[in-house]
Amino acid sequence: MINKDDFFNVYSPERKFIAGSTYLYGYDARNLIINIRTITNGASSVQLKGYQIIKHSNQNEAYALSGAAKKIYQLGLESMQLEKLINVSTEPYAIELSPDQKWICIKYGEYGNYIELHDLDINRVKKLTLSSKHVDCFTFSPKNKYVLTGNCFGEIEIWDVNTVTRKGILFTSISHND
Repeated sequence: MINKDDFFNVYSPERKFIAGSTYLYGYDARNLIINIRTITNGASSVQLKGYQIIKHSNQNEAYALSGAAKKIYQLGLESMQLEKLINVSTEPYAIELSPDQKWICIKYGEYGNYIELHDLDINRVKKLTLSSKHVDCFTFSPKNKYVLTGNCFGEIEIWDVNTVTRKGILFTSISHND
């Protein structure tokens, strides 16, 4: 639990100002606590427990995971309103939000070889079954047209978001020996 005495300590949890308000929010990742506090004295106004911040979309919004409910929410930091976006089968291992905030890309498990693409506009899920053994990282292209996936073997694959087809490989390391 965060108390008033450690509120301004440099070792305390992540804090961000909420634009256009006299509040800031603090996120304690270890204890899964999100606090909205006043800037003047650090007093807690609102507290949410059991939510993991997984991505910030802008200064006043974040995406939060409730592991118990198996849902991903959009969290309005100023209003502290949660809007359910999608259900998840289990806690995601990694997640990425597209730059236009239309897609959420999710990987389950550390060594999985597929990722899910969730279209937030029409609530549709697409699965990318990758040719590599597992995916270590992924991201969206700046214009949201492609997902790039990478693995520890140096392979970076390019996937079309709309057709869910592989468009090519940017780089392949042939010197890896296991």
